[in-house]
Amino acid sequence: MLQSCDIRNRCEFIAGGWASIEHELRRQGREHSFDLVLTSETIYDTDSYKSLHDLLACVLARPQAETNSLNQQVPAVLVAAKSIYFGLTGSVLTFKQYVGARGVFDVDSVWQSGGSMPREILRLTWK
Repeated sequence: MLQSCDIRNRCEFIAGGWASIEHELRRQGREHSFDLVLTSETIYDTDSYKSLHDLLACVLARPQAETNSLNQQVPAVLVAAKSIYFGLTGSVLTFKQYVGARGVFDVDSVWQSGGSMPREILRLTWK
């Protein structure tokens, strides 16, 4: 529970086409300005992987230099998705393979549901 922090001053919610968002943030000089990126239901189409990956690589903050603080937060992207999108080209597996092939981020599954429509949350961090 956030008691002494005004979350509205720390969060920004962005919607739109990934390539146009990337272009606009670059135009504003805001590359690597987000320490946490949350995205959901964005990996159902393999044709969109490149523009999504490029946007994430543009906006995710770089880790700070080595620090002795155990509380140091590591910049990350959290991707919530269905494990399989029936009738569509994307899936958690194909996205993980794409991210691995690009070699920019480490990707791991940090949560999985059970049931008839399994869902996962992936975490992407800088290599």
